[in-house]
Amino acid sequence: MITIFDLDSSYPDGKSLSPYACRVRIALNYKNLPHKSTFLSPLALEAESKAHNIPANDTELKPDGTPGKYTIPAIHDPTTGRIITDSLSIIAYLDQTYPDTHQFTSPDLGRVAGFAVEDLVLSQIVPHLWPVVTSRVLGYMTEEFVQAFKPTYEAGIGMSLEEFLANSEHAEKYWTSAKAGLDALERFFEKSERVAGERGEGPLGPWIGGSRFGYADVVLGGVLLWVSRAMGEESEEWKGLREWNGGRWGRFFDALRPYTVIHL
Repeated sequence: MITIFDLDSSYPDGKSLSPYACRVRIALNYKNLPHKSTFLSPLALEAESKAHNIPANDTELKPDGTPGKYTIPAIHDPTTGRIITDSLSIIAYLDQTYPDTHQFTSPDLGRVAGFAVEDLVLSQIVPHLWPVVTSRVLGYMTEEFVQAFKPTYEAGIGMSLEEFLANSEHAEKYWTSAKAGLDALERFFEKSERVAGERGEGPLGPWIGGSRFGYADVVLGGVLLWVSRAMGEESEEWKGLREWNGGRWGRFFDALRPYTVIHL
């Protein structure tokens, strides 16, 4: 059984607030590959990674070109003995090692399109969600974690956490910018649906590729799952996001939900 390594948290249900770990878990569930989750302390990630023989992420290099950063997710596959880090590397490994399962990174134009959507999500959506979502996440974490991570967060937003939380306009500004990014993604759907209509293909499925669940859907799904868990599904922010773009993201998330299960 494959083990996925994720970060532990003080979130109400106890586990998983990383959009990158969410990606891998969604892919494993969609492929129907048996797996379980092991959670590592965010304050002792390097030590606990070494204890599990997880190497530093070779996509995050030091100036001298050597791996320097310990990250999650990582997986251990006892069938091959391999330990893999980095979400894209993990998904590509699963595709290659288990060719009879659903393929996310097959060598066709769909792969390139998936990477293009990933770039849009990471450049135009995630940076604007991060300040708001992370401020909510810090409310779930231990005081030790907050004090350790707070300087990084404050450097990222250019103000103290207290200043950010004291004025709702800060969050509203980022939320508006995130919506603009999702508006850009919505235009991909609109073009695809227009062409499908002109070709008489009928209604498309809920995914970015229509009926085919692809790498782009895993990327977007990881982000939406991260937001929903951090903000809470009963929060006004999440309920509002679900309704953006004619309810597109709510329908997408509802279709995704069966593949978000955490196996312990």
